[in-house]
Amino acid sequence: MATVPGSLIWEIVKKNNSFLVKELGNGTASVQFSKESNNLYNLNSYKHSGLANHKTVTIQAGGKDSCNN
Repeated sequence: MATVPGSLIWEIVKKNNSFLVKELGNGTASVQFSKESNNLYNLNSYKHSGLANHKTVTIQAGGKDSCNN
């Protein structure tokens, strides 16, 4: 299988993916957000995208056993 650069993947999926949410901003401006699990800022950008950028971080809540009381 060939390796595809993340920037190429981002160019393909940035306008149409299942996590994209388009909202109306002030006036006629449109704002785009993302609901990806690894996108902590919910911004639709390559820097924060978990679809194309493998340098993202995810945060998960710990269970009962994760606290040392």
